[in-house]
Amino acid sequence: MGVLTVLYSVPPAIMKKVRADNERLAFVFGDEETDDPAWRAASYDFDKHFYEFAKIVSAAGAPTARRAFDFEDPADNEPEYGSYDLRVATPTKVKKIAKELAAVTFEQAKAKALEQETTDYNGRLIPADEYEGYAGDLEEVKAFFAKAAEAGHFIVGAEG
Repeated sequence: MGVLTVLYSVPPAIMKKVRADNERLAFVFGDEETDDPAWRAASYDFDKHFYEFAKIVSAAGAPTARRAFDFEDPADNEPEYGSYDLRVATPTKVKKIAKELAAVTFEQAKAKALEQETTDYNGRLIPADEYEGYAGDLEEVKAFFAKAAEAGHFIVGAEG
């Protein structure tokens, strides 16, 4: 598991350029400077808890997000860049994920995850008192996906 997972909201025109040359992800990720503001993608940063967050959201009824950004399962046909593990969700998938997330409440997610005995990356049962740390992320991620879906953007997930 990587140290940091970041989701980037990428417009189709920029994604087309990335697909033509994966090294252009350097501009999206901010690894290289550019004066062109089109390359400055909105992003959402997770710390080390992305894996747990994805499992909790999946338990609550949003499995598309979990499958779309499963960094543990090697993906075919994903762009490659540096040492990052990458996943890409198309605008259609982003809309589906946004719709699933919109229906999820924190209390529902917590209850379902506890019922399913959700574990962390190391296989340790997540204690009930640790779930509060995910509440803010849920609302922020819901807003991030809703905005990306409305704009018709791709989401590029990068772990590294």
